[in-house]
Amino acid sequence: MGGEPLLPAASEPSATARERGYARLTDAQKSAPHRSNVAGRAFLLGCAALALLLVVLALLARLAAWNRRDVVAEAWMERHTPLYGVNVGGWLVLEKWLCGTTSLRTKCCGEVASPYSAAAAGDSEDEFSLTARLRAADELDAIDAFRSARVSSVDFEAMASAGVTAVRVPFPWWVAREPAPPGSEAWREGAGGYHVGRGIELLDQVVSNAERHSLSLLLELHAAPGGQSGRQTTGRSDPTWEPSRFDADGALSALRLVATRYNSSRSVVAISPLNEPELPNEVLLPYYQRAYETVRGSGMRAGQVAFVLQLYGLGAIFSLGWAALDSPEGLPAARYPNIIFDLHLYYGVLVPPFPALFDRLASPHFVAGPLVHLESMLLDVGSRPALTGECDAATERWRSP
Repeated sequence: MGGEPLLPAASEPSATARERGYARLTDAQKSAPHRSNVAGRAFLLGCAALALLLVVLALLARLAAWNRRDVVAEAWMERHTPLYGVNVGGWLVLEKWLCGTTSLRTKCCGEVASPYSAAAAGDSEDEFSLTARLRAADELDAIDAFRSARVSSVDFEAMASAGVTAVRVPFPWWVAREPAPPGSEAWREGAGGYHVGRGIELLDQVVSNAERHSLSLLLELHAAPGGQSGRQTTGRSDPTWEPSRFDADGALSALRLVATRYNSSRSVVAISPLNEPELPNEVLLPYYQRAYETVRGSGMRAGQVAFVLQLYGLGAIFSLGWAALDSPEGLPAARYPNIIFDLHLYYGVLVPPFPALFDRLASPHFVAGPLVHLESMLLDVGSRPALTGECDAATERWRSP
């Protein structure tokens, strides 16, 4: 600042003015600590009550007869720990916020244009609407060019050199299928409104590159037919979406193809049947059971390939991790071994009314310390180990300079 004051200097006040100002300041000083102390005590009492509730719930879960450790999953985790991983998101599922609307710099091919930057893309907000507009303009090649350059063998070489040990690969159901001849009518039509392009060959390329560089892969069905939510992460943003649209049979078909194709790969060490589902347990649990049997029946053995289930949101630890997946009617470890929980820790975008309060009172040190420790304790009550597939510990305040 060069020694200059942050605010312009004011003229010297008179003695009377100083006395009046001192009196007002004294009154404010008397009331401010009281308000601060009341708010502080209320916040601390709330935290203490929450902590006590969590401890009680943890003890109850510990005493439950159905709580058994998944020793196969624990052995898998020991073999693959530490997992230093990255995601290749915004690639096979064209999420606009990851693809951008201009171009991305790639390691293999320099600048590559985002499909959303095409004039025909207009104001498309998801892959479904984007594909429809590019198809109408006969510009589907924009998607193929982006897919070819966005992730390549050069990226896997760079990952290995940087010390990365694992790569999470989100894929949609429309890519998990054999491609049609380029330029044919079937190639142009795609599947369900989406562009298949090279299809399963894109995953073949990933598996081959991972094996070449001794990297582990977690393959995840990121977008299911009919959607597992109405969010753009499924390929289509639809506020009218309902769980009844979820096509379990179509999702299982995609999983079966992928599991059968890569059941002998030394790099594919985990597979996930669904990303961030917003489905009720009465729909989700039967699907998970069928998906587990499909994957194992397709040659991915429990001793080799982990079956990764997401606990999306802190509440899912209670409603899904404790109450459902470990229950005899769910996926108990005795019958469904080697299940790993996957956390997506977006602490900076918690559900209302928490963000504003969290942004004011929390700090990066709190998130990286006590909050993560608390979540780890809650997970330890269950029978399965966990990994973090996605995370973002930033709030708006932390992003500010």
